[in-house]
Amino acid sequence: MSLLSISFWFNLSPDPLLPRSFSFLELVFFAMIFLGVAAKIVSVVKKSDYLFAVGAKKIAPPFFVMGFLGLLLLLLDFERISFFSARFWYVVWVLGALVWMIFIIKSLARDLPARKRSIEEQKRLARWFPKKKS
Repeated sequence: MSLLSISFWFNLSPDPLLPRSFSFLELVFFAMIFLGVAAKIVSVVKKSDYLFAVGAKKIAPPFFVMGFLGLLLLLLDFERISFFSARFWYVVWVLGALVWMIFIIKSLARDLPARKRSIEEQKRLARWFPKKKS
């Protein structure tokens, strides 16, 4: 079956994935979960670099959630559950991931430069304020 045919994508009881495809997708989805966990850890550990921590904090949930949803799709395909193992769910998954990432990137592109200027301004003004005596 061709990837470009409508019957491939909208067949409600498709053939199971080939072992290589299954393994590749499994690796991709586990890598996404790993990246989500790593981004969350980085957002907690890198508190000193505020901008990096905020970026990591915002991208952690999509990687984690989409990795688990991808593994769920693979499980449904493995178990041969007719409607939920259809190929169009992978398209829905990709579109959902892309839309989520676009919103996050737009949010970061809009908010982070203003936050960076604010932090630089606070650092610039901090040298004129009295310091705490220890």
